[in-house]
Amino acid sequence: MERTLMIDPVNRGLINLSQRGVLTKLVRRTRECGECYSCGGSRALVAVEWYLEGRGEICEECRCLAIKLEKAAGSAWVDPFARRALLNALKGVAAFGVRRPFVAGAPRLVTWELTSRCNTGRCAHCYTDSGLSEGRDELGTDEALAAVDDFAKAGVLGIAFTGGEAMLREDFFEIAGHAVSRGIACYVATNGMPLTQENVLRLKQAGVSLVHVSLDSPDPEFHDAFRGVPGLHRAAVEGIRRCVAAGLQVCIAATAMRVNWERLPEVVDLAEQLGVDWVLVYNYIPTGRGTSLLEPTPEQKEKLFVRLWERAKNARRTRVSVFAPQFGLMALKAGGRELLATHYLEPLAGLECSGLVRASAGCMAGKYYLAMAPNGDLKPCTFLPLVLGNIRESGLDEIWINHPVLAQLRDPQAVQGHCRYCRFRWECGGCRARAYACTGDYLGSDPGCAEANAATVPVKVRRRAAASV
Repeated sequence: MERTLMIDPVNRGLINLSQRGVLTKLVRRTRECGECYSCGGSRALVAVEWYLEGRGEICEECRCLAIKLEKAAGSAWVDPFARRALLNALKGVAAFGVRRPFVAGAPRLVTWELTSRCNTGRCAHCYTDSGLSEGRDELGTDEALAAVDDFAKAGVLGIAFTGGEAMLREDFFEIAGHAVSRGIACYVATNGMPLTQENVLRLKQAGVSLVHVSLDSPDPEFHDAFRGVPGLHRAAVEGIRRCVAAGLQVCIAATAMRVNWERLPEVVDLAEQLGVDWVLVYNYIPTGRGTSLLEPTPEQKEKLFVRLWERAKNARRTRVSVFAPQFGLMALKAGGRELLATHYLEPLAGLECSGLVRASAGCMAGKYYLAMAPNGDLKPCTFLPLVLGNIRESGLDEIWINHPVLAQLRDPQAVQGHCRYCRFRWECGGCRARAYACTGDYLGSDPGCAEANAATVPVKVRRRAAASV
């Protein structure tokens, strides 16, 4: 018996909101709102923050505006995640205006490296350099719960718990359960070893929406040898089966490396056999323990993206996406007009929500995504180790709204080199984490892109050359 199609709450809310078409009307109202000198700030921002419980008492005029926005949202307000996605978007308009690329009022998703402790500690491509020893300077339970409250008030839609191995923390289920109770969707990334029957049931009971299980290859021998743990592939597959049986949404996560990229389309076959909901292939970033020796060439990545796009078009139940802005360009390069959903955006969104996909195109760092280290350090991306501040000292909202590094990451004009002149600057702009890892400059060019050679010539020059032929 085939499983019902499952979509996680954040993506369901975003798709729901996009399909109902209420956002355009409410954005117009938000832009027309003036300043409130009594509450401080724009009335729209005051109203949204009031709904998010980020403010106490507000004046009568701001309260009336909040109620008008709720009524205008209509049936979209009924779905709690569509409502939260709406508030997130309106807060972005109030704080940053209507711009390209769109900047959310708070991260839609925060990847939280909950611990640096891992039950294997041997993976050569580990971007956090996690190990077997006890984690140092990690947020305590009370601090973690307070961080969840801070995220909720800011308007965060989802938290992806990772590590190390997040479930090694004894308070993991308490933290995840608290996040769910605050209206935040929760995901967990794991190598599969902790997915015992008991833990899978506890994930279900805690309200975790999606489980990411790492598989580097369809071949058990390769996977186990690469990660240095015999039987790890079998444990991951068994954990996947338990999650599927429990009715949890499941994603297989694989990192594209020089040693495995050719076999990754076969991971989609395995995923379909197991009843997995989608496959997410990560763009390899040489950071943490990862070195450039594992990195595929730009040509290899381009071939892989094409093959994965072909699989995505012909997928039956298992959807396919890639954690890389370049993947979104595959249809455009083939002569089409649409962009593909990338990163954590539901691949099905591209079928009926092209506006959502366009607004979410390119590198997500600082636009609708943020990451947090075990000690509370906030970073633009889990692969981009630039410390913006610490949750123990500064609220997420303050950093998200005001930090100059995030302002640069949101500006396509700020990037340098071939990414600045690329024909797909607006739709892609390169991966900022790869640029930093390979060049030391987060505004530099992404050297792992097949467009690099063509993009080294400024756009106007290329157009003149083309016109003269």
